[in-house]
Amino acid sequence: MHVAAKIRIQVTPEQEGVLWQLSEKCRFVYNFAPRSGNALWYVSAGTPLTPLHRR
Repeated sequence: MHVAAKIRIQVTPEQEGVLWQLSEKCRFVYNFAPRSGNALWYVSAGTPLTPLHRR
């Protein structure tokens, strides 16, 4: 099942800069969330974090 479609948008240089900044922030959150989520899960479960689990 294909649910995405490619579209082409015409943006100004200012809008392009804003879009790049936004994509960098989204990438940071996407990469940060799994690491912090694993740690929070272990803490909430009462399982001590071993050095293997810490990143």
